[in-house]
Amino acid sequence: MGKRYFLVVGLSVAISAITNFVPAHARAAETMESYRVRIPATTQTCEVEAERLAMRFSKATGFGSAKSECVSVLDYKVDEKTYALYSLALSIPSRIMDRLSSSVYGYLDSYYPNDLGDYYGLYSTYEACIGALGDRSQEFEKHTGLMAVAAFCTRARVNASYVLQIDGFGKPKKKLGTFDPTFKSAMDAATKADFIQLLNKMGAFVVADLSSRAFYYSKESLEFSRSKMLSYQPAALCSSQLAAAKDILSRLTKLQPVLACIKSAHTKDERYDLFAAWSGEQIFSQQVSFRYLSFQECLSDQKRVLDLEARDYGQRPLGAICSLKPLAGQPEEFMMEIYKGL
Repeated sequence: MGKRYFLVVGLSVAISAITNFVPAHARAAETMESYRVRIPATTQTCEVEAERLAMRFSKATGFGSAKSECVSVLDYKVDEKTYALYSLALSIPSRIMDRLSSSVYGYLDSYYPNDLGDYYGLYSTYEACIGALGDRSQEFEKHTGLMAVAAFCTRARVNASYVLQIDGFGKPKKKLGTFDPTFKSAMDAATKADFIQLLNKMGAFVVADLSSRAFYYSKESLEFSRSKMLSYQPAALCSSQLAAAKDILSRLTKLQPVLACIKSAHTKDERYDLFAAWSGEQIFSQQVSFRYLSFQECLSDQKRVLDLEARDYGQRPLGAICSLKPLAGQPEEFMMEIYKGL
């Protein structure tokens, strides 16, 4: 029985040895890709920076044989200044390229309030962007737990702003996100504080608080929603409906929503829009119910209308808001908007 055992072991070792001596050209070749970046020139040569890029990549991924190359040295003319750039390339395995994790300090447009992108950048000048690379790289490493392999700035696709990007490889502890509530630029100090508090309670760590939006790091992918619940209203009427709007949204989310009456854009009249932002998706529908000749008439009819909706459809609506419906050359008319959960 012992002889049989040693014969089997010997055969296994022999097969293993033969497998290990299969010529390299006979094995399946690993698919390689080119990872390319353009970084600001340093006091070192382009070739030295290419080697440093390869060393950072090796330390971050454990892949020790990445082939680096200085592609070219470029002059970038912008804002009446000329900046020297190094164009660098690394040849790396596709399996590692799939682990690329980037923080992009840019966004799409106001139609996509939660989406990062390169249509618009965080920085108004190239100089400001490259000046922030060091601090943003440290920030990236702190929140993601990954090494910042490369950091660089590019011009945004749509306007004359600049997008800062930091690349690492691996699974990040946190990811960069953004949110544009539409009315942030017009918020007063108290409303801005409520907005930042909402982000923090969602688990977001704010790293850039702009006039229009915020950038943050978070463990989970966060979803925020926004809505213009009233338009073109007198100031007193808009303010009087803030509590009703807050009550409606509070039925949909555990966290307190952020609401404000903001002066309507593109109008000389003192008219206001009621904006709201909250955590989660927009899970309600709106419908216009009855029309009234006074605001008080609309308010006094809310309970009756909501009771009818509950009786006829088997579910009570989230609530209702009354507002002025301006009609050119016509007497003032008011309407009730009913909000229902989906």
